[in-house]
Amino acid sequence: CGEKMNAIQMISLTVLFILAASAQVIMPGRCPKPAVQENFDAARYLGTWYDIQRLPNAFQKGECCTATYSLKSPGVVGVLNRELLADGTINSISGSAMAKDPSEPAKLLVSFFES
Repeated sequence: CGEKMNAIQMISLTVLFILAASAQVIMPGRCPKPAVQENFDAARYLGTWYDIQRLPNAFQKGECCTATYSLKSPGVVGVLNRELLADGTINSISGSAMAKDPSEPAKLLVSFFES
C-alpha cells in the first residue's frame, strides 16, 4: 500500500509541475510593442490607485499597496507608492513621471531617483 501511495504522490507532483510550467508564457524575440493610448489625459488618472493583485517583485514586499498620482507641474506627474510592511510600518517612495517624447504623452518615463 505504501508503494502505491508513493506512486500516486509522484504522479500528482509530476502533473502539478507540468501544469505550473505550462502556465509560463515565453515568447521568442523582442518584447511586444503595444499601441499607445490615444488622446491621453493624465488628469483622468490622478488620485490614489489600490493594488488588487500583482506579480511578485523584489521592490515591494508589503501589502495594501497604493500608488498616488498628482500633477506636480504641467507635463510632470508626481508618483507616491506606499505599502504596509509586516511589522506595521508604512514604507513609501516618491518620484515623478513625464513623457519622454511629447508626441507620445501616454508613454511616461518614471523615476524614483530625483536629483
